[in-house]
Amino acid sequence: MIHTEQVFALYSITGTANVAGILPMLAKESPPVPLFAPITGADSIRTPQMHNVFHIRASHGDEIEKMVQHLSTIGVKKIGVVWIHNGMGTDGMAGIEKAMQKRSLKPHATVSIQPDGSDADKAVAALQASQPEVIVMITTETATVKFIKSHNKLSQGMRFYTLSVMGSQSTIRALGPDGIGVVVASVVPFPWSQSNTLAREYQATMRKAGFVTCRFWDLKATSAPGPWWKRSSAQSRT
Repeated sequence: MIHTEQVFALYSITGTANVAGILPMLAKESPPVPLFAPITGADSIRTPQMHNVFHIRASHGDEIEKMVQHLSTIGVKKIGVVWIHNGMGTDGMAGIEKAMQKRSLKPHATVSIQPDGSDADKAVAALQASQPEVIVMITTETATVKFIKSHNKLSQGMRFYTLSVMGSQSTIRALGPDGIGVVVASVVPFPWSQSNTLAREYQATMRKAGFVTCRFWDLKATSAPGPWWKRSSAQSRT
């Protein structure tokens, strides 16, 4: 695509594995092809720094640091950790250990879980045996949802701390009532906030350009397919 379509830059490539796979190819180009706003929190993608990669969101390490800082501040000592059995989980565990070492802490208990959550019941049993005060989850949507639902069947009231990737509408819908009380890290301001200066500037800029939320167009287009879909899709991309 870079050669055949004369692409100047790539935008919003999603997933740690996808980003890691494409970076060497971009670096080989002369000059290197810019990658803007990749959707990955992996610290391994950020170190060493690549001058053609422009991150606009906090890393998983940043999120984890703030979680551990908060838990330490409120006096929580027994921190259980669930990590997904892939590169993201390994990267996240390194961040957990680093953040806790700064505060002379250690994970109270850790357990891995498969990306598809197929071993959620087993992971829940292993972690519950240690009786943690809170559970920090370095996991993606499917594993997160299955673990929390499985845990809540056995015991209610646990506090779950999750990464920002769990803040999607699909995760909220999948969790349903089990999502009550789940803490989700935030890496960007809430776009419709009236108290945040950056968010207000964003809203004003969008209104000036004639934009509306993509969610609005999607709902309207879904409820009235046909010509409306073409108009709404075109306007939402303008």
